[in-house]
Amino acid sequence: MAGKSITVQNKDAPGEVLKRERDSKVKPRLSFISLVAAGMEVKEAVTHFGTCVTTGYHYPLIDT
Repeated sequence: MAGKSITVQNKDAPGEVLKRERDSKVKPRLSFISLVAAGMEVKEAVTHFGTCVTTGYHYPLIDT
């Protein structure tokens, strides 16, 4: 996974969606994506959320 990145077209979009989201399973994913979109490295974000790097790279791809 080293060297991969997550590209977010509109870095404010995850935060805006997070404000309106009510699903408790989706909120942590949106929070994670918001941090990465704001410039945090995936490895740092997964440490913050207590998950693994593989999960961090899959968060944007998970359909809920």
